[in-house]
Amino acid sequence: MHDPRRTEFLSTHLTALLDASQAGVDVRGYSAWFLIDAFEWAFGYGKRFGLIYVDDDTQERLMKDRALPCATRPS
Repeated sequence: MHDPRRTEFLSTHLTALLDASQAGVDVRGYSAWFLIDAFEWAFGYGKRFGLIYVDDDTQERLMKDRALPCATRPS
């Protein structure tokens, strides 16, 4: 699943966390909004915020680009 905007969003934020940590900020963690696509109160099942796509028909789970380490992302 390709979603370059959200992939860039996460990458930018994680880079900022790394920079802050290297500058001495006590960074204890980071949590993505959702692990898997799920019901969202404001948008129902229409928005897919998760790191892992869930096929509604088969319940198959597929890793999205944003969930993959940078070295394994397709170019």
